[in-house]
Amino acid sequence: MKNTAKTKFNIPANWKKIGAGAAAGVAMLGLSACENAASVVSRNLSTAADNFEIQREIVFYNGITGHFFATVQGRCSIEVDSAKNKLDVTCKHGEADHRKHFLGRSDNVTFFVLQTEPANVSEYQTRIAFNPQGFIPDIDFRGNVKELVNPTRPDTHGQSVPQVQKPVQVAPSAGTLPGLKPTN
Repeated sequence: MKNTAKTKFNIPANWKKIGAGAAAGVAMLGLSACENAASVVSRNLSTAADNFEIQREIVFYNGITGHFFATVQGRCSIEVDSAKNKLDVTCKHGEADHRKHFLGRSDNVTFFVLQTEPANVSEYQTRIAFNPQGFIPDIDFRGNVKELVNPTRPDTHGQSVPQVQKPVQVAPSAGTLPGLKPTN
């Protein structure tokens, strides 16, 4: 049998593997491309709202009385907690003005979330918002500096803990450890 490139590298078997991998990749790409435009726009609007870019009006309605009894307006992000029957609404009203509202639901109370202004989002590409400032924690120190400097223990009833003295160094006596001399 000749030792040709065809027999040495088993080209027909490799082409089958490459073809199967390529077909799987094309199928995955095709399935992801089958998502309708409304789904992409909806996801992009939700991303924009979670970044306080969408003006919303959230209205609570009592189905028994027929009255609207609560309204929240602003650039708001919502989170529905179905298990607790509540709606968490976080709104940005100014550069440093953020407010969080918790609104409960019941069998006779429902809510509507209305987008009050148009938004320009893509229907072809999903938007991913990356916030690098989110990786740096904002640490608040809560406590009393005097307690750090002069701590008290609960068992001392608010009295200061005695200061720890430096340990006294004891020099080994001559002859206890070979090669060491006593220090004065």
